[in-house]
Amino acid sequence: MLVRRMVGEAERTAYHEAGHFVVWHVLPCRALRIEAVTIADSDRYAGGLASQTSPWLAGGDLEDICVVLLAGYAAEFRRVGRPAPSHARTDLAQVTRFVRRLCRGDRAAEVRLRKELHDRCARV
Repeated sequence: MLVRRMVGEAERTAYHEAGHFVVWHVLPCRALRIEAVTIADSDRYAGGLASQTSPWLAGGDLEDICVVLLAGYAAEFRRVGRPAPSHARTDLAQVTRFVRRLCRGDRAAEVRLRKELHDRCARV
C-alpha cells in the first residue's frame, strides 16, 4: 500500500519548479533559458521560473519547451499524487497553445503529440 504524506505548499512548489529545471537541464532545451527558480511560502505567491525563450522557435524547440512545461506537473504528481490546479493551469494552457500551433488544427495529431510529449517527459 502506498501512503503519501501531506506536503505543504512550499514543498509542493519546490517539486514542481525543480521538475521544470531538471528536465530543462537534462534535455537540454536550447530555445529556453532559465535564469532563476524561486520557492516562496506565501499565500499570494508560491514560486516560479524566470525564463526567456528564443525569438526564433522551430517545431522541435516548441516540443522541447512543452516537455519542460509538463515536467513541473509530472514531478508534483509523482511526489504528491496530484498536482495543485494553480500550478498546472498555466503550464498546461501553454502546452495546449503550442500543440495546437504545431498540429495546425488536426485534433487527432494533437492527441498523438500530447501523448508523445507526456511519454518523453516521463522518460526524462
